[in-house]
Amino acid sequence: MATGICGSDVHEFYRVKHAPVILGHELAGIVEKVGGGVDDFKPGDRITCFHHVPCGSCPRCINGHETSCDVFKKVHFYSGGFSEYVRIHPLQVRLGAMKLPDDMPYEVGAFAEPVGCVYRGQRLAGMTAGKKVLVIGSGIVGVIHIRLAKVWGASLVVATDINEYRKKMAMEFGADAVFDARDDIPKKFRELNDGWGAEIVILNAMAPSAVQQAMDSVEKGGTILVFGLGGPDQTMNIPLGQFLASEISVIHSYSGGPVDSHRGFELIKSGQIDVRKMITHRLPLEEVQEGFRLTSEAGESLKVMLYPHTSPPIPLSTP
Repeated sequence: MATGICGSDVHEFYRVKHAPVILGHELAGIVEKVGGGVDDFKPGDRITCFHHVPCGSCPRCINGHETSCDVFKKVHFYSGGFSEYVRIHPLQVRLGAMKLPDDMPYEVGAFAEPVGCVYRGQRLAGMTAGKKVLVIGSGIVGVIHIRLAKVWGASLVVATDINEYRKKMAMEFGADAVFDARDDIPKKFRELNDGWGAEIVILNAMAPSAVQQAMDSVEKGGTILVFGLGGPDQTMNIPLGQFLASEISVIHSYSGGPVDSHRGFELIKSGQIDVRKMITHRLPLEEVQEGFRLTSEAGESLKVMLYPHTSPPIPLSTP
């Protein structure tokens, strides 16, 4: 009933290797049929579901690296959310499907996956109350990071972007200060923070200049969370002298496991993360190409939402 267009959907290096394929992994809808042995869901239930889930029992899962599980990427929707119907794998039913509250619009439920991914990243980065945070890149993922950092209780959240509209959105979703990414960000951050760097830098943009900016902005002993999606041939250059002498941690988070995804969904349900305000465009499925253009050009847009069965905005209750 509602499917969000993710930034990964518009990356050529991702699409080409999978083509032909129907994409769409941020979704919510109505159960049409259930298979044998399914007791927790019935036709007519309003649900969201995560597109990848792990086995839950291998060494990687046991050690908290569920998204590296060999089963994780083998389990997915058939086909994808940019269509009227999808088939859900038994593991998805068991670990990834959740019922929507009666008053939750489908478009809000579709955010469970991206919010879960952001929650996992911040948890691994050691986010806690009182942290001083720099968010580099303020697209849809950036604003979710900003909002979630404030929910954690971060005492300072500074955001950057080169797009005026996104800088405005970063401030609207809770950033304490927003700067143009072409400015001297390390200097500006330290001016706000009594001369100290950021304890956590969240890197949503993978340009070499952004990577160096993160290295120059992070405090000694701090953490850089690499959250942006790089191409298969893209490299990340880290100045080793600066890296080693400053005891900087550089970590990466990929996707979201069941625990983090469920926690993200709870934050949406509680209203602590108001995702509906992040939707800038609502389109019927037949205008998916326009949705891809809006997402790819990254102009005055954050989240583009598609509606396979109805004309937007979608009704709040089951038809």
